[in-house]
This record gives sequence, structure tokens and C-alpha cells, in this order.
Amino acid sequence: MRNEAENVAELVASLKAQRGLSRAHFYLLNDNSTDQTFQLLQASIGTDPRFTVINGSELGAGWL
Repeated sequence: MRNEAENVAELVASLKAQRGLSRAHFYLLNDNSTDQTFQLLQASIGTDPRFTVINGSELGAGWL
């Protein structure tokens, strides 16, 4: 996700509320956001072990 600060809390709450997925693990990619997306992900997830946040890095010039 990139610059999704407005949607982070709702997304994480929805994932946490899923039922019947006892072995689920959620990987969320913060794609070099320039807003508070990463901080809000951390706050919304807390210590829930079902979540892993991956912080993407900026792509170099000419990567495409």
C-alpha cells in the first residue's frame, strides 16, 4: 500500500475480524509511503502476531 493513511485502520480491523482463518498470516507492503501509512499500520496491528509489515524501498532510476 502507498499513502493509504486514511484506510489503514479500517483495513487492519477488517483483517483482524476475519473468522475461520486460524492459520492466516497477513503480509502488508508499505510501498515507500510519504504519509503516515507505516506508523498507522504499526499502531493498528499492535502486537498481533498474524501480521508482518514489509517496508519497501525507493526504486532507483532506470529500474524499469
